[in-house]
Amino acid sequence: MQGIEVAFEGTVVAAAELRTAKSGREWLSFAVNVPVRDDQVERVSVAAFAGHIRELAPELRADVRVYVQGKASVRRWQGCDGQLQACLSIVAEIVQPLGLIGESRPKRARTSKAPKSKPDVNAPLPFNDPIPF
Repeated sequence: MQGIEVAFEGTVVAAAELRTAKSGREWLSFAVNVPVRDDQVERVSVAAFAGHIRELAPELRADVRVYVQGKASVRRWQGCDGQLQACLSIVAEIVQPLGLIGESRPKRARTSKAPKSKPDVNAPLPFNDPIPF
C-alpha cells in the first residue's frame, strides 16, 4: 500500500459538483472544513471517483457533516502574487454524509389495495377434528 491513508469528519463548504473528465469519467468534487482546534478549521479538497457519486452529489450540500476516508496528497502551486500555495487533497474511497436523521427522504409510492374484510366472528371454525379426551 502506498500513500498516506486518512479518515476525518468535517463540514461540506459548498454544494458538491459532479464533473466529467476529458476521458468521459465522472467524478465528484467538494471541499470540507475540518476542525483542528477550538475555533480553527483546515480546508481539505476532496475528489471521489468510485461508488454512487451521482446519487451522493445532491446530499453533499453546504453545512452537511461528512465522513471521508481515502489517500492524501499535498498540491502546490504558485499564486497570482508569486507566493507558493499548498492545499491538502484527498482521493476519497469512502464518503458518508452524517447527521441526516430527520431529513426528508423520498416517499415510496403507495399501492392501492382493497381493504381487507373483517372476519366473521360467528363463522364456524375451519377445522372439524374430534378432540380425544
